[in-house]
Amino acid sequence: MAAIPSLPTGLFVSARGDGCCLMQVDITYNMPDPVAKPAFQLLVNLQEPEVQGHPPAAPASVTAKGPRGDRHPADDDDPAADQHHQEYKVTLEVCTKWLHAGSSNMAVLEVPLLSGFQVDTESLEQLLFDKHIGMRRYEVAGRRVLFYFDEIPSRCLTCMRFGALREYVVGRTSVLPVSLNDYYEPAFEATRFYISTGSLLTRELCAWPACNKVERTAAPAQ
Repeated sequence: MAAIPSLPTGLFVSARGDGCCLMQVDITYNMPDPVAKPAFQLLVNLQEPEVQGHPPAAPASVTAKGPRGDRHPADDDDPAADQHHQEYKVTLEVCTKWLHAGSSNMAVLEVPLLSGFQVDTESLEQLLFDKHIGMRRYEVAGRRVLFYFDEIPSRCLTCMRFGALREYVVGRTSVLPVSLNDYYEPAFEATRFYISTGSLLTRELCAWPACNKVERTAAPAQ
């Protein structure tokens, strides 16, 4: 066995004798790992109704007396106390784009809803008739909404905008992950955690100051 000191180089081999001869050359080299490029761009925006004149939140232990002197929990247990007897509706807008050339394969977008909310199915039906979105169908599974697309194009953002209605008040809910993945290549995926900052619901429901600043996008290089 002889080692080749450097490459590239010229190689001359000579042999003498009778019989069959086999020569083998092995080359070993290292290459840096390719830099992974995100598969999808994913943006999530939660819009909530503005509540005017909401009093400052009182400590959780504070109680108030009713007209007859009976005590009941303070209104700050309700994240939208000024609209306690009114319809409280939020709007979710999710936009995405394929970050490689052409378009993705069939893709599935999963959007969970805040605890205590149910999706406005009428707004989902309107998305089906929007030709610019190109959504094939949707499914509602509890508090999750699944959107199915034949493809996600790279030339422009594909945006879905729909509403959710509050059924009952739930406090201190966690942030929620919106996920998008290629149906045939699950490694091509993106995840965005959402809850808006600075809103009334956020102050009551989200104990994490960076609720809308956490994002994970990972995919192997093509």
